[in-house]
Formats: sequence, structure tokens, C-alpha cells
Amino acid sequence: MNRISMRSACIALCLAMVLMFAACTSSQNATAATSNSTTKESIAVLNGDISDENAVEVKLAKEAGLIPEDMVGNYSDPVTMDDMCEMALRAVERFYNTNVQPDLSVLSEAQLNPPVTRIEEAVVLTETVRAAIGEYPAYNGDPVRPKELSDYISLDDVNIYEGSPSQVARVRLWGSPEDTVSVVSALFATRQVDQISGKPLMELDASYKFNSKNTVTQLEAILAAFRLYRSLDPLPEYISLQDVSTHSIAKELYSDENILPDASNQVIPQWHGVQYCPRGYSTAQSFGAYNDSCYRESDFQAMHDAGLDMVAIYISPTRLAWPYQKDDLYQVNEVELEKLDQALAWAFKSGLHVQLSFNDVPTLEGRYDFYQSHNYGLLFDDADTAQLFADMWRMIAHRYADIPNRYLGFTLLNEVDPPSDEEYLRAFEPAIDAIWEESPQRLIIADIHSQNITGESMGAKGVALSRHQYALPLLDYTLNGEDGGGLMDLYPHYEEELTWPQIYMPSFLHDSRNTITFQSDFKAGELVIGVNQIADGGETLTITIDGTPALSEEVKSSSKINWWNMQKVDHEYSVAIPDGAKEITLCNDCPHGIIAFSRIKITQVGQDDIILYPYDAFNINWEPESVTIQIGKNGNLDSNRFIAWEDLKRLGGNISYDGIKAMAEKYNVGFFVGEFGPFGEYGLPRPVLEGYLKMMMQGMQDENVGWSNGSFIGKGQLITNRPQDDPENTFEPIPNSPYYVNVSMRDLYQEYSIIN
Repeated sequence: MNRISMRSACIALCLAMVLMFAACTSSQNATAATSNSTTKESIAVLNGDISDENAVEVKLAKEAGLIPEDMVGNYSDPVTMDDMCEMALRAVERFYNTNVQPDLSVLSEAQLNPPVTRIEEAVVLTETVRAAIGEYPAYNGDPVRPKELSDYISLDDVNIYEGSPSQVARVRLWGSPEDTVSVVSALFATRQVDQISGKPLMELDASYKFNSKNTVTQLEAILAAFRLYRSLDPLPEYISLQDVSTHSIAKELYSDENILPDASNQVIPQWHGVQYCPRGYSTAQSFGAYNDSCYRESDFQAMHDAGLDMVAIYISPTRLAWPYQKDDLYQVNEVELEKLDQALAWAFKSGLHVQLSFNDVPTLEGRYDFYQSHNYGLLFDDADTAQLFADMWRMIAHRYADIPNRYLGFTLLNEVDPPSDEEYLRAFEPAIDAIWEESPQRLIIADIHSQNITGESMGAKGVALSRHQYALPLLDYTLNGEDGGGLMDLYPHYEEELTWPQIYMPSFLHDSRNTITFQSDFKAGELVIGVNQIADGGETLTITIDGTPALSEEVKSSSKINWWNMQKVDHEYSVAIPDGAKEITLCNDCPHGIIAFSRIKITQVGQDDIILYPYDAFNINWEPESVTIQIGKNGNLDSNRFIAWEDLKRLGGNISYDGIKAMAEKYNVGFFVGEFGPFGEYGLPRPVLEGYLKMMMQGMQDENVGWSNGSFIGKGQLITNRPQDDPENTFEPIPNSPYYVNVSMRDLYQEYSIIN
């Protein structure tokens, strides 16, 4: 039996049901909310004990007509192949209102017989959708997984639906699958998610394993079919860029002049916002903080409740042609544009200005190629790409031309890296002109991110300027990197040991040009210096105590790191501190090169340990600074200079906050901090996080500069889908959503919000 034939007649759903499950809509949320009061006792489908949460899903599945009427037994019983296929078929047929006959020839005769295994269920789910849409389905989410699997989150997307044999070996969710069909199916089943609950069709176990040979229960099959039903999108409707119509947003949502302040290329209000990018990547998801790629009204409501008045919605030009990149790159999927319309409508309803920001370039050599899409150099080297980029912006500007600047503006491209100011304008001027031709005086913001540019060409053009002010990498970028290059590897103890305020201590000892000196009435103890990187080789760490050499040792590397030709060291050096010592000095006794610290630890008899981290983990381009750190009798550092707002403005790169702000003032254009704050998954102690964010927000508030936090979702951010990873904070569940509000972050935002 190679083909499963079920009822040929499709049972049509009413229009309300189709709309209910077509996308993330308010009608969906209302239905789910109504069903939350359902109890297990009200469900008369199968026997057996199930959780209240699953009971709600089962009841909704029954109401949608997904469960066969003659299905008998217990929820824990193995499902039959016929029942499982029937439920998958009903889910797809009812959503698309079409008759479907999935081809299951990929399964052997033995696989079609009992018991049904998890990999067989994944194949049935995938092939049933494939029969309806004519392609292997692209999945819409990436449930959060351990960091050791993070590379597969992005790399599995690349050409996986082309069936590349090289990709099969990359997928390690359940071992080593023997065929590409299994890979595609398991990926889809575990990464396609219910657009309301965010739950995947099939769950991984506690160890994040797929367990392909395990038997599927009747409950698991029901849940998978129901979640499949609520995960699907309408079939794509491709249209040429020049044929894209105006938006479908109700005018009353953006016509009130009293809700938001006016904005222009000359004046940017003091926005308080966040970055938001569930559909901002060419792949399904590239950052695991997002449970799925669904816009939700509750997300924008959470921003509003925190007192925010702005959201930067990152969009991918490539994703606008989702899910199938066609040969004609001048086409987009109208369904994607309608999703964007809905997101804008929800934002406006919540009193939020929206900055639409392109997050990649629209030219791709293959489908879902995350890395190709982020090759920004194409804009400067390839005329066709630059023209397509401009035409994409023209389409967006045309679609939203009637929405005023107080509600909507455009950011040309996130963190672009032009070779020069002149090249920046040359490559982007066609897009700027196209926008202003369709929407005169539209607010346009240009990111000034590269170390090679100042923003002058964009300012002279009349475009507003933005700076991403990530000042302290140990607080901003707590990410793992390849080849030992991540902060977790270079600074293994920082999450437990960081304090705030943070001492102003250099990150590097530069070739005899700077020193770090500690002064105190020392008790007997020990000085331990963790060295994590050197630059050129030959660096010699020298420590003197009261002018007497205590250590002089050449630092040896263990491996290369990917940036600046740095070499990893991962070694600690220590010297004994004699009782009564007054001064300890560290230097790099070498004519060239750099020694980078992971931390410095001082222990003394009868005193608390002193642990110091460098203020600027990455930047080696600053002029070397010598510092003297005073340690009090009680081991305190109160008499020393701590990092202040003025430091945060100049740290984080050669092009400073003040420099870009001054350039904006020179050309009478607006200035805005487009991103700041801790980014990604991190675990900073609460006092450190709060102290750092308050200093940043207070500093920008005092200078009347608007800002957008670089993250909205994740550990330590406004919302998260894994509150269990952050026991320090209190969380409130968001109804009909996989996310929870971080109460502490909401309170912090409200403290600096426009409503106060």
C-alpha cells in the first residue's frame, strides 16, 4: 500500500472557521480563551487521564472535526496508521478546503503496519501538507534548544528542502537518519508550530532527542493533527513588485494626531522602543529566542503595557517571498504582506510608532540561504542587487504611502558595513530616492555601524542617523562563538562574578604602553590573572610588587581565534602578595602585541575577594590607557573611578555615540539609538542588568535621545518562553501565547516610559 486513500469528499468549513485558523488573529485568540475553561470531564472522546492543557487541545480538535468518530480506546494506546493518516488528512483538507491524497510511497510496507513510530508520523504529517501545497513545506518556528544545537538552528535551513545529502549528516536530533525524507519530515514535525500556542507538532524529549523509533500514542497523534491545523498558512499568492496594492490597515488606526508625537528626517522623538523580528530572517528562524515566526497582538500589547511607544520591526525582503523563493526575484507573496499589514495594525492600535527595517538583502542564489542573504557586500558590488533592493523599498513605500511619519518610518538596512561614506550613499541613494518618490518626506534612518564611516554622506542627503550603542561586550554579547571565540569560553565565570557599578579597568596590556596598578595596604594573599588572548606572540606578562619583579613569563597561545588574528591562551598566572605590600603593577614587557585578560582576582587574609573584569572585552583599537586602582582597607573599591555614562557613549567602537550625534546636528537631521542593551541569551545578575540599563536609559533621556532595546524576547528581556531559565525574576503568562512577561523588565521600562 503506497497511497492512503481516505474520503474523497472534503468537508467544507464555514468562512469563520477558515479565518479563525488562517493566521495569528484576534479571533483565534478569542476562541482559545473561551476554551480555557474546559475541563477533562467535558471531553467524551477517549478514555484515560490527560492534563488540563492537553484536554483543551483535544476538545478543540474534536470541535474542528479532526478526530475520527469511530476512534476508540485510551489516550495512551498506540494509534493506528489509518487513524493517524485520517487526522492529518482532515487537518489539511479542512484548512485548505481541498481534497488531498498524500503519496506515502516513501514508507515501506513494514512501516505502514503497526506500531506507528514517531518518524513515520513525521513523514505522514509532512507528506500530507506536501500533497496540498505541491512542495515540501517550510516550517515556521524553532523551539528553543540547548546551545550545543544552536548551529543547527540556522544551518539546517540551508538547502535542506533541496534534499542535499550533505545536510543529512548535520541533523542530529535523533541520530543518523538514513534518508533525506526522514530529515525533512522530522525537521518539519519538530519545528512547525501551532501559531497560537507556539507548540511544535511533535515534542522532543527532555534531552532534546526525537526518538524516531518510539511508538506514537493516540493522544500524541491528536495533538499533532490539531497543532498542524493551527500551524498552517494560506497558500502563497505571488505578485510582481510593481503590482503590489496599498495596505489593508483601517485608517482610524493611524489618523489620530494625539497618540504619538510627530516625526521627521529632521526631528526624531524621544522614542522608547524594542527590536522585534519574528519574521526578520530569510530562514524560518535564526535566533532561538523566538519560539516561532508568528506576529501576535499580545506582543504589541506587552510593549504598550511596559510604557513603550515604538517598535522596530525587522523584515526580510527574501522572507516577503516566503515560503518559496521563485526564479523571478521581483515577486513577493501577498500573504506575507498581509501578515505585515496585520502586525502594523496591531502596533498602531497599541500606540506604537513602527520603524520598518530591512534585515538582509533580497538577492539569493538558493532558497533559505541565511549567509548569502546577509552578504551586504552585494549591494556595493552587484548593480542588479542594489536595484532590486531599491525596488523592494519602492514597493514598501508605495504600499504604506498614506501612513504618516508619526506612525511609520523606514530604516534602510540593519548594521550595514559600507566601505566608505561615499560608497554608502552611492549604493543606497537609489533606494532613498525611490522611497521619497512614492512617499515624499518619509522618515528614513541610516544605521552608522561600520568603523569606516561617519554618517556624513547620509546626513548631507537629509537622512536621519542611527547608532547601535553596544558599549560593554561582557554585558551586551553573552554568546557562544566558534573555535573558542565566544564570551562564555573567554570569560567562563563572568555571569556569577560580575558586579555593578563596574570598575574602569582596561581590557588589554598593549606592548609596554600601558600599565594596570593596584595600590593598598595589602594583607598576605594572592594575585591571580586570567589571560584569554594574545595578538602576535612574544608577549611577556610582567608583574612587579613595590618595584621588585615578582613574575616575568612569556605568554603562550593554544589556538587561533577568528577575529583580529587573536590567539587563545586560557591560562592563569599567579603571584603571592606579601603582607604589607603597597603597590602591584602589571605590564606587557614586549615591543609589540597585546595581552587580554579574562579577569583579575585578588585574595587577602581576612578580606573579601576582589574580582575585576575588563570594561571592553573586544575593542583593541583605543589608545592604551594606564589605570591605578585603589583598594581600601576593607577591600572595597569605593574610592575608584567606575564606568559612567560618558564612558558608555565612547566605548563600543571607533565611531562614538557623540560623533554620530554631532554629525546629525551638523546636517540638521534626527539622531536615534537604534539598538542597545544586553543582546541574546544571557544570565547577568539582576543588579548588574538593572544598573547597566538604568545608566544607559537615564543618559539618553537626559540628552533627549530616543532608543530601542536590541532584544524583545529572551532571557532577561521583556518576554520569554522559558521563565524556568530565569529564577531571579517573576513572570506573568500571556493568554493564548507561548510567552511570559518579565515583570521586573516591565517595571524598569515603565520607570523610563513616556507615561511617567
